[in-house]
Amino acid sequence: MSQQQMKKGKQTGGWIFRLLAVFAGVASLILFFLTREAEFTRQMIETYHQDIYVMVALGIGILFSICSLAGKGKMSGYLSFLAFLFAFLNDLVFEADYLGSLFSSIDPTELTAEFVVLTALLFAATLLAFLGAACKPEPEMGGGEEV
Repeated sequence: MSQQQMKKGKQTGGWIFRLLAVFAGVASLILFFLTREAEFTRQMIETYHQDIYVMVALGIGILFSICSLAGKGKMSGYLSFLAFLFAFLNDLVFEADYLGSLFSSIDPTELTAEFVVLTALLFAATLLAFLGAACKPEPEMGGGEEV
């Protein structure tokens, strides 16, 4: 394999991770919007408004991921990772009562599919944004011909 093909392979890895982070972020934003007013968390929505933080952070993460795909700014990949991480952690705070009742077995609360899928998507978006930011293209070597 030539050196140019190896460089091209290293550059496309970051793009794939960033693109998958956008898809995971959009899917988690849609799923969060559709399931955020579950019966169990309705009181928490009224008091803490953590759902707004999650939705805004997801929107910012998606925006920065798209900017990093377009090549706008060197920090946009890292900012998308931080926004997705903030959304993931705030979702866990948002579901603190739900998680507490699961682990303490106070009432017969079961683990719902919505919670598992949403948490997995948020974690995937965070991980993919991190991998996309960590895969930097190598700088091109100066002008000589390959032998």
